[in-house]
Amino acid sequence: MTEEELTELRQLLRDQLCGREPRHFQVEMVRCQQERRDALCQAATGMGKTAVAAGPYALPENKGRVTLMISPLIGLQNEMVRICSVSYPYGLARITQKLGRHIQGRIWHPCRCCQ
Repeated sequence: MTEEELTELRQLLRDQLCGREPRHFQVEMVRCQQERRDALCQAATGMGKTAVAAGPYALPENKGRVTLMISPLIGLQNEMVRICSVSYPYGLARITQKLGRHIQGRIWHPCRCCQ
């Protein structure tokens, strides 16, 4: 990405984060995704890893794309849905599998965090 594109990305992420300044690692991780480069993010709880997964959706060219996040913990899945349905302006789906018996799905419709 060019410096101009990075500046635009920072602004779009700031808008997505309801005016909060994105952390350096968040911008860099979104940049890696846009450039289709492999990357690894290790950050403490509450530092903004969810924003890394949501970040590409701030860019218009990613509208309609899907991100698959896998978590073995149902509690963490529920927390991700709660955070994302309140904080990020796009729809999400959660699919859970309980004890290998069946799959349940539910769709959360788009909402806006800065209304």
